[in-house]
Parts: sequence; C-alpha cells; structure tokens
Amino acid sequence: MAKTIYDKAIELYDSIGVSAVCDYANELGLPYHHCKPCEAQMPTFDKACLVCGTDNIIILNNLKTK
Repeated sequence: MAKTIYDKAIELYDSIGVSAVCDYANELGLPYHHCKPCEAQMPTFDKACLVCGTDNIIILNNLKTK
C-alpha cells in the first residue's frame, strides 16, 4: 500500500522532526502558509499543515522556502 503525503510527513516528523517534513515538502514543491497552532510558516497540503495536521492555517500567499 502506497503511503500518502500525510503518512510520510507523520513518519518523518516522528523519526526526525520538523526539518525533515519541510525538506520533504520542498522536494514535492508544496506551498507554505501560516499555521496558527505552529505559529510559523509551515508546509501545507490540501489546506492542512503537514507538521501538526490542523486546517487552521492562514493563506496569505504561496510562500516556498529553500
């Protein structure tokens, strides 16, 4: 069974941390938005934060970091 983007992000977060999730998101070219619970710009997919899973994000613009 293929892992979803969320499954892979959870696995990376649990084993390595936030930086691994961000690296993965950058590889996929995913956008970053302000996540209220994380209080930072975080990678998002399908209008949800890939780090904490919330849909409580503020979409101001499509930011990407490298």
